[in-house]
Amino acid sequence: MKKIILMAAVFALTACSSKSPTTQALETMSEQEIAENSLGYKCESTRVTGSIMSKKRCTTRAQREEARRKAKEMLDARKSQIGADSGS
Repeated sequence: MKKIILMAAVFALTACSSKSPTTQALETMSEQEIAENSLGYKCESTRVTGSIMSKKRCTTRAQREEARRKAKEMLDARKSQIGADSGS
């Protein structure tokens, strides 16, 4: 009888000391939010066309701004090509 009570007590204590997945996710999320706020670090999960798997991509604020700038330059260049082509 004492062994059963002792085993139940040990089981109860170990169950209380372990972290649930939700608790671990919240702790990770808060660390990620801190990184986002201080460095502009942000991770996004995107689904690749033709695949079930999503791909995680992490970038800094500077990297996102550079990509945005390059995309805008490419669109502006394409618009000027179209304008030049239609005028001929």
